Amino acid sequence: MLKIMQGLPDSIVGIEGSGKITKNDYIDVLEPILEEALEKEEKVSLLFYLNENYEGYTPGAVFEDTAMGVKYFNVMKRCAVVTDSPLITGAVNLFAPIIPIDFKSFKISELSKAKMWLGETPETDIEFHFDSNDNILTVTPTEALNISDFETLQTLLNQVYKETDIISGVILNTQNFPGWEDLRSMLRHFEFLKDNRYHFEKVAICTDNRFIQKALPTVIKHLEDIDAQIFKYGAIDEARNWLRNVETLDQMRAV
Repeated sequence: MLKIMQGLPDSIVGIEGSGKITKNDYIDVLEPILEEALEKEEKVSLLFYLNENYEGYTPGAVFEDTAMGVKYFNVMKRCAVVTDSPLITGAVNLFAPIIPIDFKSFKISELSKAKMWLGETPETDIEFHFDSNDNILTVTPTEALNISDFETLQTLLNQVYKETDIISGVILNTQNFPGWEDLRSMLRHFEFLKDNRYHFEKVAICTDNRFIQKALPTVIKHLEDIDAQIFKYGAIDEARNWLRNVETLDQMRAV
């Protein structure tokens, strides 16, 4: 059976499993929580605790676990699986490197450690600033992008969306795109773009990277209703003027 854990911080959703876990346990207990988060476009940190009385999954539960993982993975910020089952721990370690969320296993004796990990603020090397006056977000990646970068940025955007549903412009300022830390970080990047594409009107990319310059037209085709423009690395003022529909002196001279 599955039941909701009590006494956890608001930022953590806890599910405790014991005995034999069935398909209906997933449908009745876990799915409503994830579905609500999906409808509200919220992210949850999930604690999945299989206690000492855990006896295993029915075949239907195994299928439902996989189906929900595919459907709802993008509403999970982090997921900690607490268990002494070698089979479950092995499955978590197998899929963790390719799932675009922070996914980690802990032993039952590490339950407190798992709670602390879920409540931590992700570390990030990405620099970002939101100008509420012009409604423009500036992002400057300095190291290879990782999952925590996107979670931190998404948290900021969720706060902005409470005030305005549409951001006038986004500036990405990077001399040479630093790439991704691993495969799951790249997948999370694509998921981030998908989740936020309807909130951005314009994107200005300031870079000297030739690959980005050539790839941009292809990428934009998959991001509906977004206008994008390439600028030289560091040309943030010029990019801001374009986002604000302000003509520069050179543009006025060219008319």
